[in-house]
Amino acid sequence: MGFRSGSKKGFTVIELMVVVTIMGIVGAIAVPSFQDWITHSTVNNATKTLMSKLKQARVLAVAQNRNITMSFTANAFVYDVGVCKQCAQQTVNFVNDYPNVVLTWTNVGTLIFKSSGSVVRNRTFTLSRNGYQKKITVNMIGRAYVQ
Repeated sequence: MGFRSGSKKGFTVIELMVVVTIMGIVGAIAVPSFQDWITHSTVNNATKTLMSKLKQARVLAVAQNRNITMSFTANAFVYDVGVCKQCAQQTVNFVNDYPNVVLTWTNVGTLIFKSSGSVVRNRTFTLSRNGYQKKITVNMIGRAYVQ
């Protein structure tokens, strides 16, 4: 069975419409899942960054036998990274680094890790975006964990 020399090659309009319809259905299913993935990924990355900085501040407080201060403002925080002249406070700005992630907290404005690694009282941070959120708690002995 071969092609006749006069036969036309290509797709019919109906075949093209079926393919476009299938692509539309797949796209309608995939786009919301992709948006959820972006939201979760952004919040998870912001959570990892904050966890890292909290742990770093606690380790510095113990290692350098001094208080380490973290100051929190709207969607940003500043932390002390050392006592040397070249060392400077570092700022992590969630607005720039993690778009649309909102950082809120309880019992915090300034968080001070004592030289023992402890803090005055438990602190809770909430990172959220589009209804998805992660919470970080710093307990009195200074350990941070994600809830």
